[in-house]
Amino acid sequence: MKKIDLGEVIHGDDGKPLMEGDKKLTLGLAFGFAFAHGTIEADARTGYDGKLKTYLLGKKVAQERGVIELDDQEIEEVKARVGAVFKPVVIGKIDEMVFGAEGGKAPTAKAKRTR
Repeated sequence: MKKIDLGEVIHGDDGKPLMEGDKKLTLGLAFGFAFAHGTIEADARTGYDGKLKTYLLGKKVAQERGVIELDDQEIEEVKARVGAVFKPVVIGKIDEMVFGAEGGKAPTAKAKRTR
């Protein structure tokens, strides 16, 4: 289980809060928006029970304002939804906040050497 503070504000590289309209973008706002608007490929193959489970997780992250605990499967679902709706800068900042300063599980790009 991983504890996540949904009230934590997401900041850009300049240190200023990222905004969603006139509101500071928090992890909770980002996660809730992602569940409300993010459609992933697996949705087309998911039946009633799977979609209900997704709905309940979305409701959990959208309504909670404090610290919540998510298991590995729930974290993967959140990541898939967030990845479907936000730009790389927001995803990178969320990854840094949730998984650590080095970006946690973020892949590293290897540059090709050319002459």
